[in-house]
Amino acid sequence: MKKQKKVLLYISIFSIISYISSVQIFIYGDAPKKPFESHSIAIAQVGLMENPVNIEELKRNFTNQYSGHVPQQWGENVRGVKTRIDTTDKVIALTFDACGQGGHSNGYDKKLIDFLNKEQIPATLFISGRWIDVNPSIFRELAQNPLFDIENHGHRHVPLSVNGKSAYGIKGTTSIGEVVEEIVLNGQKIQNITGKKPRYFRSGTAYYDEVAVKIANDLGYEVINYNVLGDAGATFTREQVRQATLSATSGSIILFHMNRPETNIAEGIIDAIPELIKRGFRFVKLQEYHDRLAPRTPAPGSYFYYTVVSGDSLWAIGTRYGATIQEIQNMNQLQSNILRVGQRLQVPAKDTSRLVPPVEVNHQVVSGDSLWGISNRYKTSLNLIYQRNSLNQNTVLQIGQRVIVPIEATHVVARGDTLWHISLRYGVSLQQIYDRNNLNERSVLAIGQRIMIPPRPVIW
Repeated sequence: MKKQKKVLLYISIFSIISYISSVQIFIYGDAPKKPFESHSIAIAQVGLMENPVNIEELKRNFTNQYSGHVPQQWGENVRGVKTRIDTTDKVIALTFDACGQGGHSNGYDKKLIDFLNKEQIPATLFISGRWIDVNPSIFRELAQNPLFDIENHGHRHVPLSVNGKSAYGIKGTTSIGEVVEEIVLNGQKIQNITGKKPRYFRSGTAYYDEVAVKIANDLGYEVINYNVLGDAGATFTREQVRQATLSATSGSIILFHMNRPETNIAEGIIDAIPELIKRGFRFVKLQEYHDRLAPRTPAPGSYFYYTVVSGDSLWAIGTRYGATIQEIQNMNQLQSNILRVGQRLQVPAKDTSRLVPPVEVNHQVVSGDSLWGISNRYKTSLNLIYQRNSLNQNTVLQIGQRVIVPIEATHVVARGDTLWHISLRYGVSLQQIYDRNNLNERSVLAIGQRIMIPPRPVIW
């Protein structure tokens, strides 16, 4: 009798496993290559589906919590974003994005992944929900590979903003609720397939405001960017990728793309990795140094250059960048507080999150383009384009070349705004704002009023 019960028990267990396997085949459309590992993933998935995240309730809760928060920063290095590993160990974290925006961005760089597998080089993969939808079998294969950690690259692969800001022509999330959706929906998708919740988040374009970053933190994610741009949005040549990779130092986080096989990203990385190994570096996943992930902070004694514009004062510059008048005077050997327009000052680089970046367009050169024509098209200064791209009047443009164009920003006045605070936020002088908007010191702002912010002098 006991033996009969045992046999029945074994048959029942086998039936359950077979059923789960058949469910998984139904969901994904093909049988798993590694049955044991895939069964464990399917079991985790079934368990999670019984307790799905209530996304609408989450959205309501976060909207209530953050409805009064107005973001002051926008960019890649806003407050709370981690860009490096704070260590003197000779380690480098390779991170690869899979975007899934359609067309080329749905691809898979098999040559790159094969190289990492062959050389047993660990990496952290940031994968979007859109890419997973197009490449489900490849995703499962990557998720089962112990060399790789799978992290969250967003549900729709868009910038993370609570009020609809854009980056590189891609409109970001437009509300607190959309921020929650962008993070949670892809995190849940990854967890449902792998059985493991991602720990890190990187948005599409790697742009954020600081309120969105705080929401990501509250949802259990560290927001990760980079301090070495490995392929410049998959636009670098093989040699540029190699040089960028070789610029890494202890604790660097490098951002590459693994979804653009038609480029030479793989070749550039393959060229650089042996040299880094010769220099004594080893490669780590972010998880290995989780407690040492840090924001971008300048080394003690570092500084940047600031060019004085009309209306500037030492007090205003110091307030804008977190330095005292005395520190700026000492660094520049100034005997008084008097400044002249065009004067170049060294300013202590204490907190790079204070440097609100100018609004920029990533312009791709086409036949007939000239720098003068580009500056006219975007109504910006030719000198700003020269400075931003290290170009000059003798530069010959190449078709397909990328030119970063600083352009005007538009600020929508909110409750409590003053022209003074707006000038501090964007790093331009009051006089520049007055001149551009036909305003003066007696002007009264109205909520909802649009203020044009001219491009500011480039900070080196």
